[in-house]
Formats: sequence, structure tokens, C-alpha cells
Amino acid sequence: MIDEGFHFYSVTSPRNAGWIEGLTHSHNRPISPRSSQGFLLPPWSVPTVVAARDPGGHCAFRPRPASPHILRPTHPRAHTSLEPTPTSSQTFSRRRPSNYRQLMELILVRHGLPDWAPDSFARNDPHLSELGNRQAARIGATASRWGSIDEVWVSPMHRALETAAPIGEAIGLKPVTHAWAHEIRNPDQWEGSPIEEIKNAWIDANLRPISDLWEGMPGGETFRDFHQRIVAGLESALANCGITRLDDGHPHLWTVPDDDRRIVLVAHGGTNAVVIGHLLGAEPTPWEWDRFESPHTGVARLSTLSIAHGRAFSLRSFGDVSHLDPDMVTK
Repeated sequence: MIDEGFHFYSVTSPRNAGWIEGLTHSHNRPISPRSSQGFLLPPWSVPTVVAARDPGGHCAFRPRPASPHILRPTHPRAHTSLEPTPTSSQTFSRRRPSNYRQLMELILVRHGLPDWAPDSFARNDPHLSELGNRQAARIGATASRWGSIDEVWVSPMHRALETAAPIGEAIGLKPVTHAWAHEIRNPDQWEGSPIEEIKNAWIDANLRPISDLWEGMPGGETFRDFHQRIVAGLESALANCGITRLDDGHPHLWTVPDDDRRIVLVAHGGTNAVVIGHLLGAEPTPWEWDRFESPHTGVARLSTLSIAHGRAFSLRSFGDVSHLDPDMVTK
């Protein structure tokens, strides 16, 4: 039986289909691979899930509230396609291992919308736009409800610093600048160039062979160098917190001395995408921005899980813009 008072959501977007996996409904067939940006149900996240299908054939599901690790969908009107849906008595379950435990947390925030081209001329390090400042104010107000935070890390670029300021103020911490978190560096000659020229350069660049994509934009930082910078800086910053790779030959397990540590990183679409991919053990690509595409001030959360005798990072949510009104969501 389905508990009264439950709210169910139909998942109607085909995007990010691979993020809902291993689940079966009452006919013992895989759940239709439908997902929605901003809603993530990772393996072992909940002990029991209730599912139903509406007349349109969409899967409707939500974890039972007994689990302390429920993932909530992002704002149903912003950056998602979550809608209320009828329920039925179909159920399925997924059990978590006895040694499961959600531990430290890394919260990634993308900056607000920048003013990329004041007076139609490009800036390599722009400030936030008027809307970007309002987005930053909203994420700051939300941060006050995040609970205890140990550190706030931030990129040295203006748009990240201006987004981190209200977050730090809300939680009572001064953001610490990390040079390694800088977005991939644009060609110097882009500064002050007509914005239409920059747009055309991006269009032309994306038509190059994949081998050339690794070289980045002509005159700018190569993606190889960018990826190495982010990974080396991230691991060094984590090591300063005592978080290091487990010395057992397995590349994706870590030693975490303080399981209660919570860190916020305010950075960029590219920076945060590389961080996520690296901690999840995904093979790097020169299109990380598209693989993990976050809206402005979108929030992603990674936490460590107790696996064997180490810790593994798990992506718990991504692209959360529930702090924004629908007309404030930008990419």
C-alpha cells in the first residue's frame, strides 16, 4: 500500500537517463530510463522506493521518508520537469549494504550570471550582471540553511568572488581564494573584442577534430593543462584537510580523517565539472562543461561513502536551483 500524504513526481525528461539505474518495478523489468536535470537517485541512497505509472506511462517515484538520506528534487518549476502524478500500489525496493554511511560533503556552486560583454565588448574576467547579483543573493540566503560548514573555497575570478561573498556572510566564514579553481583561461586577445567575434570563434572551435579540442582555444589554456591544474590543486587542497588517496592501489578510494567535514567550493562550470568527474573516477574529456552542465548558481553535492576500508565520492545531487524563481534560471 502507498502511504497517504505522499507526493509523487513523474520524471518526464529523457536527459541524464543513466543516472537512474538498477531499479525494477513490479513486472521485474527495468524502469524506463527517464530522468530530469537536477534530480538524482544514486545507488544505495534509500532502502525503499515507491513507484507508480501515470496514464502517460511515466515513472513516478519518491523515497519513503524513513531514510535519512532522501534526495529531494530541485525546484519543480525551475530546471526540471517534475510534476505531481497519480499513484498506484506498484512498489519496488533497493537495499543498501549494512556498512553504508554518508560521510563528509563537498558542495559545489557555480557563479551567478556574468556581464560577459558590457557595451558588446568581451571581458575575460567579468563582474556579475544585475541578474547575477540577484542570483548570488538568493544562494546566499539558501546557504544560511545548509547547517555547519567548515570552509568556503572560491576561484579568484570576479564572478566567483562576488557569488561567494553572500554565501560566506550567511554562514559566517570568510571565503578562501584558491588560484587553481580559476576557469580555463581565454586567449588574451579576446579582452575587449566584439562579442560576435567571440561567439563565432566558439562555433568554429567546436567543429574541430576531437584531438584539436584538447588544445583549447588558440592562444588560450589547453584543456590538458586546465585539467591537470584543477586536479593537482584539488588534491592538494584536500590533502591539507587530511583527505588523501587510499594507499592500496585503488585510484578511487580515499582516506578521510574527519567524516563530519563540509566544504563549499564556489567556482565555474568547467572547474566544477572537472572536480566532479575526477572524484567520481570518470575519464576526462575536452567537453566537461557539457557533460556536467550546471545553471548559474546551480548547486551540486558530493559526499563520501564508506566502501570497504576507505571512502568513495558519490554525486548526491546536481544542478539544484530551487533557490531561484523560474524566470531567474540561466545557463
